Amino acid sequence: FNGKPSEAPPPLAQAGPAPKISTGKVTETVTSTIVAEPARNSGNGYSVSAAPPVAPTPEPAKEIPAAPVVEQREEEDQRNRIDMARCYSGLHLISAEALDALDEADAEAKGFDRQVSEPAETPQTRVANVQERVSSFGLTGGLVEVSQSYKSFGLHKNPNGAWSFREWIPNAEAVFLVGDFNSWDRNATPLTESAETPGVWSGEITGPAATGLQKGTKYKLFVRPHQGAEYWTVPAWTTRYVYTETTRLLDAIVWPMSAKPDQLTATSSAGGERIYECHVSLAARKGQKAGFAEAAEMLLPRVARNGYTAILLMGVLESKELANMGLQPVSLFAPARELGTPEELVAFVSKAHKLGLKVLLSMAHDGVACCEDGLGGQFFPSGEAGFSPTTGARLFDYAEKEVMRYLLSSLNFWMTEYGVDGFRFQGVSSAIYTHHGMWVPTDLAEMDTYLAEDNNLNNDGIHYFMMANALVHDLNKASVTIADEYTSFPSLCLPIAKGGLGFDLRQ
Repeated sequence: FNGKPSEAPPPLAQAGPAPKISTGKVTETVTSTIVAEPARNSGNGYSVSAAPPVAPTPEPAKEIPAAPVVEQREEEDQRNRIDMARCYSGLHLISAEALDALDEADAEAKGFDRQVSEPAETPQTRVANVQERVSSFGLTGGLVEVSQSYKSFGLHKNPNGAWSFREWIPNAEAVFLVGDFNSWDRNATPLTESAETPGVWSGEITGPAATGLQKGTKYKLFVRPHQGAEYWTVPAWTTRYVYTETTRLLDAIVWPMSAKPDQLTATSSAGGERIYECHVSLAARKGQKAGFAEAAEMLLPRVARNGYTAILLMGVLESKELANMGLQPVSLFAPARELGTPEELVAFVSKAHKLGLKVLLSMAHDGVACCEDGLGGQFFPSGEAGFSPTTGARLFDYAEKEVMRYLLSSLNFWMTEYGVDGFRFQGVSSAIYTHHGMWVPTDLAEMDTYLAEDNNLNNDGIHYFMMANALVHDLNKASVTIADEYTSFPSLCLPIAKGGLGFDLRQ
């Protein structure tokens, strides 16, 4: 998957159909007749009841005025869809008609009908489909080159003193970069849409405006969509946030990175990894939340002294609230502001490496927070498919190529800029099943049948985690990937060449 010639995966024996297992139950003969009759209050329009021995005398038909059920449902559906549209970044509010149009255009662009049944993949076709998706980026460097997009997307300072900016915002008529540097003039710094990659907007900031982009200054995007109202949004590739009390929203700030982490020297993991999982804010001495600096002083020496080989950090990604343990971050490129500066996190990783500890990061690649200052709606499927049924988080659209670029780039970013040695991927069960890991059978025979049935697996999500594991292990052969997966998915830790997802560990 990394632009290098590779041998075809070895052929695998085709699994035959699961054997039928007798349940040992005795079926009794039911003498009463079962009939289906119209029901006034059931959801499917029918109820099941035993037929009476004698048919009742029919009563004269009465005229009952029909309730406007259809109209009520249409109104309720429209209200629900508008509410979902509010989850676009900023105060973006579009009509149900506009959302319908986007749904149809999205389905047509991807070349499939969302209602069509999708058969389960074999290991060979799964590997071939992943290779095809990697090739669709059109880059000779494969996944590694795709994951280096963080160097061009977002805000970056060029050697000549100018700044460059790039962002993916589809369905936009005009996009403007606005902030302290141009006195929040909505029209001062327009961006240009790429002809080669529609939906990708970029621009260069020079002169006095570039001088105004100082460390700590705020910036945002102002978007005029083709349909719907204008709105503000926080750039998806933001690397540092600040909380604004007046608006009670997070804002992106300029924060160039200069410090680089010390690399980990060779470590001994005889007997397997011994991982210490923690939230650094709990490593406090005075009963208050700690940060990266205090955790490096208090926590790391104890972890190393007790014989651990790695430390797994939760809650490092920027979130609306630190207490959610990083389960629903606002984006994937910024460390939590309440834990300290990016430079303090780099120092934390460097000290861990000097002590012989790997640093693993708990990464939310299943979904992010549903909030106005989070990621825009283009990163998620429209409608109910874009929301977690249990947490309400926004779920990533693994079928979208630009979403894959964003997710893969975040892995390279944390490994390169912060020296992270691996990841624990949260919510893998939610991402690899169409039912988000709910109602998955626990019996192994039933599990085989369930996995072979149409539409139970989210093949796009499976493809993504295969690409993610391939990338992480290509960037660092000693890296560790852990799957937060509770359904005993059979090929979770199998090699990718055999159609497995390629994880090292399951949690």
